[in-house]
Amino acid sequence: MWHATGRRSRGEIKAADLVPYRSMDEEDLIHLLHSSEATKRTVAGMLLSHIPTERTVKELCSRLQSEKKLYTKIAISESLIALQEISCPYVLPLLGTIGNNQEREIPQKGFLKISYPLPRDLAARTLCRFDTKFLQRFIEHAYQLESHIALEQLIDAIGHMIYTNRVHTAASEIIPLYEKHQTEMIKSKVIRCLSGIRDKEAEIFLYNSLITESGSMLFEVVRSVILSGIGLPSDTEAHMPPEYRAFATKLRKKL
Repeated sequence: MWHATGRRSRGEIKAADLVPYRSMDEEDLIHLLHSSEATKRTVAGMLLSHIPTERTVKELCSRLQSEKKLYTKIAISESLIALQEISCPYVLPLLGTIGNNQEREIPQKGFLKISYPLPRDLAARTLCRFDTKFLQRFIEHAYQLESHIALEQLIDAIGHMIYTNRVHTAASEIIPLYEKHQTEMIKSKVIRCLSGIRDKEAEIFLYNSLITESGSMLFEVVRSVILSGIGLPSDTEAHMPPEYRAFATKLRKKL
């Protein structure tokens, strides 16, 4: 019972909670979205997914920026995904602006999971679940971004979409982001993004990076070479420090 009460306080609802509000119009649901009760905000967040208007999307995005309750945030995110045809231009500006849970440093000992990391940024976590037809739009938007933190999160969304959905994407569309920006975090995000791409340009870029990169960045390169299916050259691996060889072995065993 304690656990159920705790979840309710964080905005979790049951299907029955939706019933009294199903007949509400847009105006009333938007008012409910700003209720002092988290469960009512969740109800509104869910039901607004059936009202595909710009006003609905703007209100959902505004609420998402200030919402503190877990299940309410999830409900709002799900509705923005459902309304993606309208919500896309409103969710993109939220990248890197919600909360403070974004990655701040590159994993020091490598990332051993073979699944693509779910973005920690809430806007990126929402965008990565959009239909893959939005991928090209995301890539084009990436080249327009000046904010490094927003770009890092968008690359996360792009990489997740490519890897999880096995979308055929040319490395030539992603690699220039590495060359354009000189921050280690953006470079690491690009390298991770290439874990879902297997073409000649990705192979050349990653093999060259095996020679030029070091430290935590080299772990990312090794991971992308293996997960992309390009493969780690045996002679290169033989000359690597033992911690990278061990990392490569553990990663291959998970495949």
